[in-house]
Amino acid sequence: FLEYLSDLCVSNNVAIPITQELICNAVLNPRNLDILLETRLVKTQVEVERDDVPHGDLVAYEEEEEVFLYWDSGRKSKSIRELSIGASSGKSEDAKILQYYRRDYRITCLLSIFKNELEGSANTAEQIEKTGT
Repeated sequence: FLEYLSDLCVSNNVAIPITQELICNAVLNPRNLDILLETRLVKTQVEVERDDVPHGDLVAYEEEEEVFLYWDSGRKSKSIRELSIGASSGKSEDAKILQYYRRDYRITCLLSIFKNELEGSANTAEQIEKTGT
């Protein structure tokens, strides 16, 4: 579905503004937000082996940030790392979520291009009005 929508947004590497606007309005409608994955940067604790302490703990904890994906109205989540490991070990659900994420990301990028073009044309129109050209 998302791949089809993203294909409708562009033709010959040129944005199709009216189609993008319609898709943007439909996809970003609060009733339809559940079709998109939510991404969050989450701080997590990871174990790291230490070799710099002669008689102390061999394990330390470090904080790092990971990208997590949320779906099913936020009821399910996994880090992209977990999904990648799962997909590479044959977990079909993890592979499907990653594939969906790629498509979700693509349509989000295309809609962002549309938004930037729209804002750019609005700024250009505003500048023309100010200068009278």
